[in-house]
Amino acid sequence: MLQRNWIGYSHKSKNYFIRGFDKIKEIENITTKTAAVFSIEYFSNFKAWCGSILYAYLYRKTRWSKYKKSASYKEKANQTIYTAPLFLPVATTGFSKYYNISVGQASKLKKLAFDAGFIDIHKNYKNTNIPLEEKELFKKYGDANLANKIRVRKGQVVFQEIDTILPRIALSKRKKRKT
Repeated sequence: MLQRNWIGYSHKSKNYFIRGFDKIKEIENITTKTAAVFSIEYFSNFKAWCGSILYAYLYRKTRWSKYKKSASYKEKANQTIYTAPLFLPVATTGFSKYYNISVGQASKLKKLAFDAGFIDIHKNYKNTNIPLEEKELFKKYGDANLANKIRVRKGQVVFQEIDTILPRIALSKRKKRKT
């Protein structure tokens, strides 16, 4: 954070100071006004908190893009449909591509956020008719896209589908500062 100039240091007073939101937006060329509340106790799980914000942002984008009706249909401004499910799919691979990080790092951030209680995760599995004895054969000779999704749960071969998440932190649009 010091290297990115998010935290400053005064040699004269020997104090560290945290730059304001507007200054960091300027430094990083950020255009979004989305913000999250940070509490001092989150420092113990700072990486998990950051990961949960990134997942919450994609959750929010998914919610708004998939569960709106058009203004012409409703004859008023776009609104979220109230029947939108609480848990929405946010793919780890999509997360990694969106933020330009590895799938492993995206998975690690999700696990940290879950373990810290910042997001809830539902693992989704689809039953298959593949016998347990043929699992390895399917992985070797079956569809390559499905082979890495095979799991065994309770003695049954299943396909792991995209996890659905529910953020436990709130994001909001930051209002323009009055000067």
